[in-house]
Amino acid sequence: MPGSTCAVRSCTSRSGGDGVVVFHSAGERVRERWIEKCNQPAEWIPPKQLIVCSRHFDASDYERDLKNELLNLPVRKILKREAIPSLELGNFQPNLPFSFPTPCIESTPSVIEDLPTNDTPSCATYEEEIKRLKAEMEALQKSSSEKIKDLEIQNKKMKKLLADANESIKTLNLEKSYIKSDLERIKKMPKTMSETEKVNLILEVLKGTLTKNQIEIMMGHKKFAHWTDEELQIAFTLRYMGKRAYNFVTKQMLIPLPSLSKLHRWASKLNIQPGNLQCVLNVMKCTAPSFEETERVAVLTFDEIKVREQIEYDQKHDKVLGPHTQMQVAMVRGLYGKWKVPVYLDFDQKMTPEILTNLIKELYEIGYTVKVCCSDMGGGNQGLLRDLGISPEKTWIIHPMDSKEKIYFCADAPHCLKLVRNWLLDTGFILGDGTTVSKRPLEALVALVAAPGNPLEVSSCFKLTEAHIKCEKTARQSVRLAAQLCSHTTEVALQRYLPGNDPDEALRLSKVIGIINRWFDIFNSYILYSLPLKSAYGTSLEEQDKHLEKMHNLMSTMRCTGKTFLQIFQKAIMLSITSLQLIRKEMEMRFKKPYILTHRLNQDLLENFFSQIRTRGGLHDHPSPMEAIWRVRMIILGKQSGIVQANNNANALESSKVDGDNFLTATAINVIEEAVAEADPDDPDEVVNADEPENYIPPEDSASENELHYTDVQEEMKGDGIQYLAGWVAFKFKKEFPDLGTPTRLVKSGDMNNNQLPTWVQQLSFGGLMQPSSAWLEKAHLMESIFNKLNGKDSIFKGPNIVATCSRQVLREIADVPEKVIHTFILQRTRIRIKFLNAYAKFRKEQEKLAKEEEKKKKEEEKHLREQERRKIQEEQKQRKIEERAAREEVRRNVKEEKERKKAEEKAIREENRKKKQEEEKKRKAELVAAKEEDKRRKLIEKAATASIRKRKNNLPLPDNPKRRKEVRKYNKLVN
Repeated sequence: MPGSTCAVRSCTSRSGGDGVVVFHSAGERVRERWIEKCNQPAEWIPPKQLIVCSRHFDASDYERDLKNELLNLPVRKILKREAIPSLELGNFQPNLPFSFPTPCIESTPSVIEDLPTNDTPSCATYEEEIKRLKAEMEALQKSSSEKIKDLEIQNKKMKKLLADANESIKTLNLEKSYIKSDLERIKKMPKTMSETEKVNLILEVLKGTLTKNQIEIMMGHKKFAHWTDEELQIAFTLRYMGKRAYNFVTKQMLIPLPSLSKLHRWASKLNIQPGNLQCVLNVMKCTAPSFEETERVAVLTFDEIKVREQIEYDQKHDKVLGPHTQMQVAMVRGLYGKWKVPVYLDFDQKMTPEILTNLIKELYEIGYTVKVCCSDMGGGNQGLLRDLGISPEKTWIIHPMDSKEKIYFCADAPHCLKLVRNWLLDTGFILGDGTTVSKRPLEALVALVAAPGNPLEVSSCFKLTEAHIKCEKTARQSVRLAAQLCSHTTEVALQRYLPGNDPDEALRLSKVIGIINRWFDIFNSYILYSLPLKSAYGTSLEEQDKHLEKMHNLMSTMRCTGKTFLQIFQKAIMLSITSLQLIRKEMEMRFKKPYILTHRLNQDLLENFFSQIRTRGGLHDHPSPMEAIWRVRMIILGKQSGIVQANNNANALESSKVDGDNFLTATAINVIEEAVAEADPDDPDEVVNADEPENYIPPEDSASENELHYTDVQEEMKGDGIQYLAGWVAFKFKKEFPDLGTPTRLVKSGDMNNNQLPTWVQQLSFGGLMQPSSAWLEKAHLMESIFNKLNGKDSIFKGPNIVATCSRQVLREIADVPEKVIHTFILQRTRIRIKFLNAYAKFRKEQEKLAKEEEKKKKEEEKHLREQERRKIQEEQKQRKIEERAAREEVRRNVKEEKERKKAEEKAIREENRKKKQEEEKKRKAELVAAKEEDKRRKLIEKAATASIRKRKNNLPLPDNPKRRKEVRKYNKLVN
């Protein structure tokens, strides 16, 4: 900062010095605190732009310049906004170099030892200065800890990026080794070969690894190449995986590839804009003739993905895009053909009949007939169906381009399954006969597996956990949890163990779950032939239709508790069942295709596509609108871009179709599909489900009223688990040692005592599981006891050769069982124990955490109670004061009233006296008036008498003399 001088007193740093010092200006929020730290005299006037040099800031006050570090540029000193000067504020040492170590708590300066000396100007006492410096030290430590947390988060991100890069490098190194081996073979070729023969041989050897252009450039025959679309597509796929991987191949492995600018120009030709993707439709039009008519029968699926809400500028089209929150995407796939592609995208746009009709028309014009439309039945899509007149009774519309064609509508089956699970757990169901089912039997079943103080390590119901029942937050979006809860094994477990206080409700719930499970099996088929309900719809039509009819009746007659009308998921399931049956009939009549792989009628492909869009951005899984368009372009152009993807809505169900349908033991052994005979009995990893969550999470409150009943059922479940483990071992060695067990399909119809209940394996199996022989089952229980004796009940042997040691111990006591069978059993049992201990350790930590939280909560409650008691006392004191004040006020009011009463009485007396006086005065005045009147009357009489006399005198005749007459008149006047 040119012309800058540090504002700290005694600091001589100026700009243009040694180049080490950096100057920082104070922000509005910290300006006052910076002024205090400058230690200037009271008369000092701070400048408008307060400048402090970097000598007075700790390393923890700076942010890490990750961008310049990664780009190998000079690292800048970026000061945090809340940073406060803390170093060399008193006795400044001018020529100390600035150090910028890695921030850590230990590097925080000891401000207690650096107390100001006598020559430090300060008006505060030493005690106040110590308190102030302690507060600064705490602030510095807090800032350091926050910085460490930020660095840890950044470190995790960098580690993830590094791991991705290492994985790419590992793959590329492997490819490099293949190329080196090919080159070695080329070097060993006979030297007598002609140049043309050498070139042809090289092309023949490397044609599976490198293209012709790459080989010719590497051999020096050409310096530049006109790259083909196939080569550009392969290069684009590598660029799609990462720029560093692309540079590694070109610069380190020296394999010729198109330049990044060439790829950019090639990719920019694919014009992707909101609306119908015309570039994709053009490609589809070109490829349509290569497909048969049945392969061009299409399923249209649409849904929304969340994007980052921001405004962006599209330089290519010179327009502003955004802000948007959702991106609507429509994809089309073959009902029988193995292809899929996005054909529409737009932002903040719900699917409307006009958009849907226009898209169907364009697909029809280029040779593709949309037969099915699939959605998740969300709020916007419900409005679409209403506008189109779609209902459980009428599940189709007429094709807008062909009146003979119908377009059917289906709901996403995994989404419907989640909704069924959610409503069952939240409200329960009222069945058509008026009876009810709820989650209570399921809670009791989970409590049996994870009873407090006595959790089962080996159990027939190991997959059911409290997470299936609580189902909170993101767990409600998990199809795997829903499929495991509404599975055949849950149905059988409810029938067999009758958990809870109401056995009838357990049986009713078992029946409902069985119907739901069989419906989902039919609507989630991936292979043509398997078990009848897991095969493509139409391969076992009579049985499949029977179970679909049961599901249709269940959805139409039951009601969710507290509701009087059908819910959306019920209508959606009824709609899908009707549509599926009509689609199959039409396909059989038109194309002689009597079957449908029903997984093509759900949204798996769209969820996969969304996963690729999210994972393409690494840690930025919510792209902006422009980023989303760019990622869609890369996915469309990239060859086999689906290799970079994450698990999706129902992806896990595709990779492990039997999850939730069969049992084994406590989280270690993976389920084996009964009807899949291709299982490798020598592959021990086949039975380990690494993606399974820890299956021991005991419930918070699962105490039973009948402990004996709990113990009996737990023992039965443990025995069933050992039986299933023994059956699994027998299945692995069914060809080598057939006497270990018998397939249940051979013992289910006969060989059973009519009075004997079926075993767990027999009750669970559809015919493909192995029923262990009684001799082998007895030896399995003996091996279980030996295993527990050697390892202990809740521990495991930590020495070397744990499996071999335990196997030898078993061989000493059981000599007639093959060693490999014993080894397999002990190996799997060891895996079960390890999984169990890991889960139990995790559970203990969670319990300790819960205990600490409970203790903290208890202390807070006690504190709250004390606070309430204190407030109560304060309120009582306050009330008492109020009452005392009210009493004093009452006394004061009474005194005042008494005074006022006395005053009123005195006033009344005075008023009465006044009235008496007034009466007396009035009477006296009346008497005076009467006297006056009497006197007046008397005077009048006298006057009248006088007047009479005078009149008589006046009646005398006047003298004739005028003068005398005048005197007489004057006299009379005076007299009168």
